[in-house]
Amino acid sequence: KFLNQTCPACGDELTTDMTVQQDGKILLFGITYCTINERDNYQLIRLHSDGRIDSSFGKNGIVQTDFDSTFDRGISVSVQTDFKIVCSGFVFNGPDWDFGLVRYLPDGNLDSGFGVGGKLTTAIGSGNDVAYAMAIQADGKIVVGGRTSTQMAMTRYNTNGTLDGTFGLGGIVTLALGTYS
Repeated sequence: KFLNQTCPACGDELTTDMTVQQDGKILLFGITYCTINERDNYQLIRLHSDGRIDSSFGKNGIVQTDFDSTFDRGISVSVQTDFKIVCSGFVFNGPDWDFGLVRYLPDGNLDSGFGVGGKLTTAIGSGNDVAYAMAIQADGKIVVGGRTSTQMAMTRYNTNGTLDGTFGLGGIVTLALGTYS
């Protein structure tokens, strides 16, 4: 557990994924709870290869992102070849959950060339849409996997965060694979 250096009111933290950048720096991604706005937010921390916090990243090595929802659940992190950092998870939209993605520049600032101000959400079905995994293809397209309320789901995004219309139906694939017994 890390002492949160971004917000003194935040503190309940959970790392859900991690990766190592091409330069050896370590990224820890997950969830933090802020008692000021009473929300769960995405949290990304960057460490040097020796484990020290990289204070040149974000604010004292930490970046928090709020999707303006009560619960933002950060699940997966990956780094593109240009050192931009893509994080995925799911975001509560009021009645249910949607896939939520965010992209950061190498310094930890949101990438305004991705989605809307660096963030995007995708509703797949009419119920809960929860993203659990993410991969970046060699061509830079972003593939996110998870589920809807009743099916497996995948989305593929272009490098700017728009859904890739050449994948599935408008960038979305859902699969009903039978029932558990």
